[in-house]
Amino acid sequence: PVEQAMLLQDYARECNVTERQSEAIQAQSKAAQIWEQLENPTRQAETLAVLAIMLRNHGENSEAERVNQAAVEMLEALPPGPELALAYRVQATLSLSRRDHAEAIRWGERAIELSKGFSDENNLAMAHVAVGTAMLFLDYERGCEYLDERIAIAQSSGEDRHIANLYAYAGSCSVELYQFMRAERYLTEGIAYTAERGLDIFN
Repeated sequence: PVEQAMLLQDYARECNVTERQSEAIQAQSKAAQIWEQLENPTRQAETLAVLAIMLRNHGENSEAERVNQAAVEMLEALPPGPELALAYRVQATLSLSRRDHAEAIRWGERAIELSKGFSDENNLAMAHVAVGTAMLFLDYERGCEYLDERIAIAQSSGEDRHIANLYAYAGSCSVELYQFMRAERYLTEGIAYTAERGLDIFN
């Protein structure tokens, strides 16, 4: 059963990046059920947190909120770990999706603090994206400064995927906020950066 759950999660990730969201959700849900049957709440909750993002990407926002809240509740009853940081970061992303920017920052900062303790660089980077993006809508200049700083940090460490993600969020949100000159800079730099590195999924 453990191998089956892990294979299902691998398959879900593959489906997710190839835009087969329904299949990804189905596989991830089945993996979560197996972890529940195995009485492994940590792995179950981690799987649910990832499932929540898949649901959000599929437009099922209410279900995503329900699933991730279940993950947060399970993990907060256990000793803190990187899985809880992941669930906090997912909650920040979900809050951002429903335009609750203050809540997105609150959850994102909790994810950042916890991720630092476990040296979880991927989750840390994604949490910074959520916080910086939320800041754009509350104080545009402050948000730009935050994201520009994160881009510089990511460039110094060679984190191509995180740099692409930062450019994508900064550019698209700048368009939404009618900050067209800044949006053009972010998008032009981002497109050039991703094209040079074959990261076409971000274009």
